[in-house]
Amino acid sequence: MPSEEKDLEVVIPSLGTETEAKVFVLYVDVGDTVDRGELIADLWTDLGEDIEIKSPCDGLVLSLHGEEQDEVQAGDVLAVIRPTDNLDDEDEDDQPVATGGSGFLDAALGLGGLFLGALWVAFMLFVVTGGNSYRKDCISDQGRVESSWSFSWYAPIPFVFRPSEDGCEVHTGARVLLDKAGLFTFADPSVAGIGAKAAEDSSDENVAYFTASGSALTQYTNDFPKATTIGEALDFLNTLDEQLKAVDPPAQYETIHNDLLAAISRMQATAAKAQAFAASGDQAAYNRMKPRNEADEKAFGAAVEAWQSALPSELR
Repeated sequence: MPSEEKDLEVVIPSLGTETEAKVFVLYVDVGDTVDRGELIADLWTDLGEDIEIKSPCDGLVLSLHGEEQDEVQAGDVLAVIRPTDNLDDEDEDDQPVATGGSGFLDAALGLGGLFLGALWVAFMLFVVTGGNSYRKDCISDQGRVESSWSFSWYAPIPFVFRPSEDGCEVHTGARVLLDKAGLFTFADPSVAGIGAKAAEDSSDENVAYFTASGSALTQYTNDFPKATTIGEALDFLNTLDEQLKAVDPPAQYETIHNDLLAAISRMQATAAKAQAFAASGDQAAYNRMKPRNEADEKAFGAAVEAWQSALPSELR
């Protein structure tokens, strides 16, 4: 049965002392899917107040009732969103009904497919676990990933007895070849990824925390200079934010960790607004963001220095 829920209207909220605002940036188009709380638009008042309009639900954007630079008032409908539950119900109604067929033939084809599938899985497992050549990806003293190859022709069971080393990832030559061929792929080695694995293997929670968070910060330090656009810089910030949020700090380091996340959050917000201003061609508004960006970077630097001062002596 179709859902009884109705499509939801996204209404312009109260503008405070203002009676009108301008649609500064629209972040969605008709047909886009959105998550609950996802930013739909930024409004800009004559007093320079930035008002964010967010989606009230997960769903599909059915219509937009305004364009960038349009004037809007409180109570105006900006967009109409169909909740995800309604979409799921429609998909279920469209499912075809099975009409039967040859039971014997279907069973035979099914068994044949299972047999071939089992042979393929067994073959791939043999290839993945075979090979006596190994690629080792480690973090260098300069905070970079360095790769080296080694051979262990004497290993009685390849892969199982592959060499291991703290702070490194090791893959067999067979696995590397399969990755290059697009089969059984693995993520490119990164300082953050290797550091996170080393942290998981550590029995000391303090060492584990600083290893994981430190490798994420090092990865960001390596990547950020490569950014050529505000969008790329924002992507690097978002990645750092995700990596640090995945780290569980010991109680005595929670304040330092939260200060890092707060500084990153401010940098993300500033970069997002600067990106919107640049896209709209509003050079004056873009220039007004520069002092805020400098202040955010200074606050982030102070948070990193506080983190570094708390490093255990064995990690310095």
